[in-house]
Amino acid sequence: MKFRLDVKKIRYMMIEKGITISDIASYGCVTRQAVSAVLNGRSLGKVCVLPAICELLKVSMQDIVINED
Repeated sequence: MKFRLDVKKIRYMMIEKGITISDIASYGCVTRQAVSAVLNGRSLGKVCVLPAICELLKVSMQDIVINED
């Protein structure tokens, strides 16, 4: 199964809720670079990045993942 993050949606929600990359990094105990890599599509990141994004944005994983199959 192949999937990717809906980065446009994530960025829109971050702006709407005033959440920064630093906020996600702090919450997920990762670096800003790790979060940036996820949001720029370079990686899916560490296990804790996606849950941190979901928690802070108050969305489920299904809301921000696009299934490409």
